[in-house]
Amino acid sequence: MDCNILNIWNLDVKGFRNEVYVTELRDDCESIIIYLKVKDDDSKFLKISFEDALSYRNTNESFMLKIWNETPNEKLGKIFYTVEKSNYIDFFDEMTLGLYKDWNIVHYAIYTDKHCIDILSIIKPKIEWINSP
Repeated sequence: MDCNILNIWNLDVKGFRNEVYVTELRDDCESIIIYLKVKDDDSKFLKISFEDALSYRNTNESFMLKIWNETPNEKLGKIFYTVEKSNYIDFFDEMTLGLYKDWNIVHYAIYTDKHCIDILSIIKPKIEWINSP
């Protein structure tokens, strides 16, 4: 059975290039906020805010070999994905005894050359350019 199918997530943000890296991951009582810096441009940061995220994890990309091995080459090398048939959502369902199985949970993935951040949310994230975190 196919699982963890990566689909490219088009952020639909003006001025976006696929060359960003994580500068900060902030977890507060209301949201998960990820700040990404555009390579070779000190003035631009992409801020992605997940309000009331259900769960998240951050894994070094070196330890994601299974997903890299199972993903078609044409999808590799991107940064933003949504994940179909997610094992992470299955884990969440198991840990919550299936209480939220009928919720429309989306598995968002932000995979840079160092950080692989997975977020489960029922609310679409807010995405904006800022000058500094």
